[in-house]
Amino acid sequence: MKVVVVDRFRGQAVDLWSGRSPREQALLAGLAAVSLVALYLVLIYAPLQTVRAEAVRDIRTYQALKAQLRVAGPTLTAGALAARGPTSAVITASAGEFGLNIRRLDPDGERIRVVLEDVPFDGLVRWLDRLERDRGLRVVDLRVERRPAPGTVNAQATLED
Repeated sequence: MKVVVVDRFRGQAVDLWSGRSPREQALLAGLAAVSLVALYLVLIYAPLQTVRAEAVRDIRTYQALKAQLRVAGPTLTAGALAARGPTSAVITASAGEFGLNIRRLDPDGERIRVVLEDVPFDGLVRWLDRLERDRGLRVVDLRVERRPAPGTVNAQATLED
């Protein structure tokens, strides 16, 4: 049955083509060629050019950033500067960046216990993340108490170097 359908379609296409004058055949062939070129341009060439332009733009951005980093040298960010020095000084300096009030700081060997009062919870979480990423301090113990003001907490954290 499949062969019959294909043969019938082929026969209709041949009849359609052979029923045209040579001029119409030339125009249809030209239309087919123009359609194929247009499809190539729209479906293949244009998306590739868009991707290429984005890649070139990204490369320029990364080259500019690389040049800025080379110029900046070792003093890149405040976090990098704060990551130097004694651990207690790093904790105090970085807490100020996040608007955190340190009530008490108790060093105990490799661990430091930090007591914070009336601090924003999101600032506390971001501060602890920064300490872990920049300085390598791990949170060993964390106790958080909710305060009456929305988003405000008291916290006791034990950090380990």
